[in-house]
Amino acid sequence: MDIAQEAIETGLLIRGELSREVERAQAERGLIRSMNADGLLARADARQAFNQVMTGLQHQLMASLSTLTTRWGLPETTLEGLRRRGGDDGRRLAALLGEVRSLAEALSELDRLNRLLAERAQSFVRAHLNALAPPKSATYSRRGAATAEPVFTTRVRVL
Repeated sequence: MDIAQEAIETGLLIRGELSREVERAQAERGLIRSMNADGLLARADARQAFNQVMTGLQHQLMASLSTLTTRWGLPETTLEGLRRRGGDDGRRLAALLGEVRSLAEALSELDRLNRLLAERAQSFVRAHLNALAPPKSATYSRRGAATAEPVFTTRVRVL
C-alpha cells in the first residue's frame, strides 16, 4: 500500500473513533445528571480504552506523515503543504485531517462541559452529605450556620 493511502486509512480510523467518542461524550451528560456512578465508572473505562487506541493510531499517522513530508520535499507537515504538493491524495488527506481537527475540538468542548457539570453535581452531593452528617466538631451560630470553632477549647499557660 502506498504511504499516502496508509495515512488516509489511518486518518479514516481516527475520524471514526473520534465520531463515536463524541457521541459517547454527549451521552455522558445523562449519566452525570442522573448521578449514575456505575455508568460513569464504565464510561471512564471506555475513555481509557479510547485513549489507548487513539495513541496507537496517532503514532501510525505521525510516522506516515513524516515519511510523506520527506518524500514530497516539504520543510514541515502542514495542511497547506499537503494540499499543494500531494496531488489528489494530499488534498484528501488535508481535508480528512481538517475533519479530525474539528471532531477533536468538539470532543474537547464536550469534555469541558461535562467536567463543569460533574463539578456541580459533586458540590451538590457534598452539600447533602454535610447536611446529613456534619463534622463532629461543628458548632453552630444563633442562625444555624456552621462555624469553624471547636466545641470545647483548652487553654494552657506555660510559666
